[in-house]
Amino acid sequence: MTTGEQTIGSSSSPDSELSPPPRPRRWRRRLTLSLATLVILVADIALGATLLIRTAIPQTSGTIQIAGVHAPITVTRDAYGVPHIDASDQHDLFFAQGYVTAQDRLFQMEFNRRVAAGRLSEIFGASVVPTDEFLRTLGLTRTAQADVDALPSDLHAELDAYTQGVNAYISTHMNSLPLEFRVLGFTPEPWHDTDSIAYGKVVALDLDGSWSIKLARAMVLAQVGPTLTAQLFPSYPADNPTLIDATGTTELPLGSEAPAPTPSASTAALLRNLPANEAADLATLSHATLGPGVAQLQALLGRTGGVLGSNDWVIAGSHTTTGLPILANDPHLGIQYPAIWYEIGLHDDNPADHYNAIGFSFPGVPGIIIGHNDHIAWGVTDGMVDDTDMYIEHLSADKTEYLHGGTMVPLQTRDEVIHVKGGADQHITVRVTNHGPILNDVLGKDFKSAAPMALQWTALQPGYTFAGFFMLGAARNWSEFEDALRNISISQNFVYADTQGNIGYRLSGWLPIRPLLNGLVPVESANGAFDWTGRVPFDAMPHLFNPPTGIILTANNRITSPNYPYFITNDWDIGYRAKRIEQLLLAKPQFSPADVAQVQLDVTSIPAQQIAPLYLSAADGQTSAGARAAQTLLAGWDGSMPRNSAAATFYEVTTTHLLQDLLHPVLNKTSYNQWDQNVYAIDKFLIVRNLLDAPQAPLCPTAADCATAVRHAEDEAASDLTKTYGTSDPTRWLWGSLHHATFASQLASVPPLNLIFPDQTVQRPGDSSTVNVGGAGNFADGDYSQDTVPSMREIIDMSNLDNSKYITTTGESGLPFAPHNFDLLPLWDQGQYQPMTFSSAAVKAAAVNILKLTP
Repeated sequence: MTTGEQTIGSSSSPDSELSPPPRPRRWRRRLTLSLATLVILVADIALGATLLIRTAIPQTSGTIQIAGVHAPITVTRDAYGVPHIDASDQHDLFFAQGYVTAQDRLFQMEFNRRVAAGRLSEIFGASVVPTDEFLRTLGLTRTAQADVDALPSDLHAELDAYTQGVNAYISTHMNSLPLEFRVLGFTPEPWHDTDSIAYGKVVALDLDGSWSIKLARAMVLAQVGPTLTAQLFPSYPADNPTLIDATGTTELPLGSEAPAPTPSASTAALLRNLPANEAADLATLSHATLGPGVAQLQALLGRTGGVLGSNDWVIAGSHTTTGLPILANDPHLGIQYPAIWYEIGLHDDNPADHYNAIGFSFPGVPGIIIGHNDHIAWGVTDGMVDDTDMYIEHLSADKTEYLHGGTMVPLQTRDEVIHVKGGADQHITVRVTNHGPILNDVLGKDFKSAAPMALQWTALQPGYTFAGFFMLGAARNWSEFEDALRNISISQNFVYADTQGNIGYRLSGWLPIRPLLNGLVPVESANGAFDWTGRVPFDAMPHLFNPPTGIILTANNRITSPNYPYFITNDWDIGYRAKRIEQLLLAKPQFSPADVAQVQLDVTSIPAQQIAPLYLSAADGQTSAGARAAQTLLAGWDGSMPRNSAAATFYEVTTTHLLQDLLHPVLNKTSYNQWDQNVYAIDKFLIVRNLLDAPQAPLCPTAADCATAVRHAEDEAASDLTKTYGTSDPTRWLWGSLHHATFASQLASVPPLNLIFPDQTVQRPGDSSTVNVGGAGNFADGDYSQDTVPSMREIIDMSNLDNSKYITTTGESGLPFAPHNFDLLPLWDQGQYQPMTFSSAAVKAAAVNILKLTP
């Protein structure tokens, strides 16, 4: 534990005298700093780092005269530091949003735009050159400029006002910048409109793991063939919820089961019939591994094996105690510090502009991404849409041309120069086909001799837009809400409620039209058979408005029945969270906001309910340590996974050993690692359930083989846990002592930076299958630290908007030792909420600090 680390939440464990096991430190989660940086920091500490920290804490009371605003602006902050901005027009509103966000999150904004631009090496040095090379190859900031140019004039003005506000703060605070700038030895450049849009593409990249899943599937396929590959990338189970039927517009009855292919059958058939030349090209990947650029990028984005998903649902007034809808949302994202979200209220005093909204913004992006206004509320989950394809390209001998449409055409190329702190500039040449950039040079050394593969991704296509997010805050009804979604190209599940009692759902974004095989592995490009042929029309995208059930829920589960005419994805979250939410929402006739909160905080695992009895059955009549632990802990266990559950610990660790024991003999180390890192954690529980329900070669051909494997895994788990906890008493193996979430700056792991950027660690309940998600994406590698969290929670009461509540993970401020740097973490961890004050009277009553921005 580092010097500055604090542990929160352990008091809920009755065995608090047990020291928690050490937390794994994965190298790829940290950025290394040069010796010169450390020398500078030590000097700063000696000369008064405390003073440097204090000067960066922003002014939140009094008056600041600032050029660029039209009229006085009031910024009211509550006890949690949440700013409510009251302005006379939209220019001033978004100008102030940019200024205030920079007050609290300037270094986070700087870091995010450097990720988008592939400019991390300029401040962190050579260790992150592979990440920059990958990001430069994608060219996010290059394509963002075209998106900015295509914005309608009113939305461009909104974006430009935000940029002016950020720059107003930067230009007047060069002598009081956040400490990270001093530590790293640079000052921020002016903010640009493209920085805001490019960060949206980073979010899109974070949410879309389909390209890396296709590569991992191809690697496994090359080693073990189609049958086992299909088992290891399981199909959506028929007994979990599907939202809409094949029409895309009719909700399936809650609790029903939609028809689905038998697990693995359709996948195996497609893989078995690959074109011969494609199969030969993919065979070269049997020992390939994704290189450091991909690993670093996934770590920076928080994507380490757990599905980046979310829950949202909306309940009509006929099922609520208030008589009007209640909407709930909790997006699941990788752990970030500061929090990925920034809570803010935006209030335009001009009635003609009708912009009066509150909710969650992205630092660096204007408007409200998720929240509500006077009339409507909305929540968002990842639609899991597969919007990236990998194409195997055929190049000329000199690699200047590629085969397209039966003829050789020139490759497009561009040179990128990466400036490296403390080192020589690095030069790369990016090669681009009609599909997109060729990735081999940045996927890792094993891919440099493999068939060239180009990435086609919706976010790199002309016309891709985030403009609708700027429009949501001003939408007043379902029609205007739909108009906003027409202008959102990222594919997300939106749920909707309004003060008139309506509820709805829409899948936003670009859904490419192409063959099914594209969704499994990289495909051949030469003859054009696998090219995109268009996009699904907006009106044909799945949607619902006031369905008869009165309840709409999404949790990254399958949205449409398999016979929906357009391919969406092969890689849904497999639906256990959705099933549990459905069970809870059907359990009573009416719900209050407090009832909805209990659903958000539920930690019962359906896979555990299905698998644990099979583990217990295998232990029946046995006397080994593992069998005794199973008999003690799993008999009568209901699958609930609070921090003080020992059954949860034994179940998780037994599953880890079972997967390793079954897969290590059939997958080489490289393939196992690629499978482990690119298959959702929840899928691994489904693999176990499928095998124990229906044994299948080569993993465990018979029921007896499976039972033997389970008993061996139980003994291994008991041995491991006895060593880890220092006791053979299984009732003392408490889940919270093994299952942590750590919130830390990228700078916190390097002494003496840990003195200034302390870790905050909390013991956590749940796992990747629970509604209150506790995702441990690397558990199959023996790492139980939580890496996917509910990044925020909101519950919107449409009958009384001031009765709504929300919470994010750490705090409003990203400044070390600022009052609101970590003040929300204890609340979030213990399932509490902040009041989401909205009306002018409520905001005034909750005021703690008032700042005036004047011309």
